[in-house]
Amino acid sequence: MFPTNITASASKITDVHRTFCTGRASFIYCDCEEFGQLVPREDELSKLYFRSILMYSALSSYNICIDLSWQVVWLYLSDFDLDLIYDKKLYDRYIKKCNFETLNYHLALAKENKIRDFMNTMFNDSLTQQVRQKYNYYKHKGSLHVPGLGVNHSNLPFGFNGLSLKQFTREEFDLTEWTELLIKFHWFFKDYFEEIIRFVIPRDYLELEIDFLSDTLNYGIKVEEYLKSKSFPSKERDCQDCKGINC
Repeated sequence: MFPTNITASASKITDVHRTFCTGRASFIYCDCEEFGQLVPREDELSKLYFRSILMYSALSSYNICIDLSWQVVWLYLSDFDLDLIYDKKLYDRYIKKCNFETLNYHLALAKENKIRDFMNTMFNDSLTQQVRQKYNYYKHKGSLHVPGLGVNHSNLPFGFNGLSLKQFTREEFDLTEWTELLIKFHWFFKDYFEEIIRFVIPRDYLELEIDFLSDTLNYGIKVEEYLKSKSFPSKERDCQDCKGINC
């Protein structure tokens, strides 16, 4: 049986994989010419709108993958053992503390400089920053302008006493351009995340043979001892469970 921090990271890897697949599927579906009952076959405007929804989903999914990849390493650095499984509140508090700055700090404390530098290089790459900036704009502003869906003129069609009259606009989200960019980011993230997996998961993780009876018995004994250790007075227990997160 592997330590809880490794199994927690492995579980989070599954979250990344599912979100990664959602991103990939979203812009693959954009190539469809027909969308069944959702969009009339001859309605090109509705097709464009539906494709924009899929591209928003792809953009969001890939950015969520970045954040989740930090959590994979964050969980690997944890030392809460079974608390991560049996204390959901502690798990949630610990995950909420994960951001790129805090992760960098803890990787430095752990002297894991190689993976720290690798993650910083990926995050600061121009492609990552381009994807990140567009997503943050969408997240905070609410919408982007997709060419073909309405107008986005920076000035009113008339002036006043020789002055041009400005109006609010939105950043452009060209679906053809962003399909190409997200395909590039897909493979870029894939290579990056494979390195993250190699860092947190032992080489024999999938090959290790498990003695179901013996390992289950040992795990059951460990859980029993853990639960017994949590039977002291509630105030002291809360402090122990917190391990400094809320103190």
